[in-house]
Amino acid sequence: MKFSLLLLLLFSLPTFAFVKYESNQIDSSEFSLNERLFNNTIKEFQVFYNTVLGTLVHSSLTVEGNWQNNTINASANQLSPKQFIIKVNGGLFKNKFMGVSELVLVLCHELGHILGGPPFLNRSYFSSEGQADYYATAKCMKRYFDHINVTKGSSSKENNLEANQFCQSLFIDEKKIKMCNFTLSASLNSAYLFNQLDKGKDKPSLYKVSSSTAHRTVLTGSPAQCRLDSFKAGFLCDKDRLLPVFNHQLQYYNLCHGQNSFPFQQRPACWFNPVR
Repeated sequence: MKFSLLLLLLFSLPTFAFVKYESNQIDSSEFSLNERLFNNTIKEFQVFYNTVLGTLVHSSLTVEGNWQNNTINASANQLSPKQFIIKVNGGLFKNKFMGVSELVLVLCHELGHILGGPPFLNRSYFSSEGQADYYATAKCMKRYFDHINVTKGSSSKENNLEANQFCQSLFIDEKKIKMCNFTLSASLNSAYLFNQLDKGKDKPSLYKVSSSTAHRTVLTGSPAQCRLDSFKAGFLCDKDRLLPVFNHQLQYYNLCHGQNSFPFQQRPACWFNPVR
């Protein structure tokens, strides 16, 4: 009964997308991911997180990949009170920015709509876009890294260099550096893609912070640097990644929030306003 109300309210809600653009908005002449890696990564993610979802909310997870679909899109939805589905198209990965770790980040973002907690979208219990980004790196990417013990980097050498330098400045332990590079390289690459799709002028960077301040919490999408800020803050949040974000009263108890954490670990002010 603990999650019955949550599941009832989630049922039959609309699909929430990671990004959605036409394929002609991005140069697809160069990419590192192929159909085999795409499908294998999706399969492994589903097997692992289906078990996690079953433990947390007594539900099942299906992940469907369509490599042949060139629409730049990924989404999460609910098929029944106890069955969730994530869909991801190959078009999102047919470019120079997106590789295996970026695919995991996309899947973690979609899972974040299901498990990320408040703030929610459209009077539902699906987490907002910024919250899904934050959950992706605060919980999902770390837990998945532990599961597969990733040792290789991401798709872009330039982005990996910045992420690796950033991670080397934060950690001494080799495993923590690898986890950091796995997560933040994917975050940076994805932000580069968002920025190009949105025709942004300023190149996103882990060494920057968005200058905008939300007067009210933004529930929909944000600019590339703001999304990168969320990914970075989520990763830097040191709360237990094995525990859910919120309790049964939907109160934060395992999240970097308020006085229990540093500002750089918290959801960024470019989209999150704790008062409104």
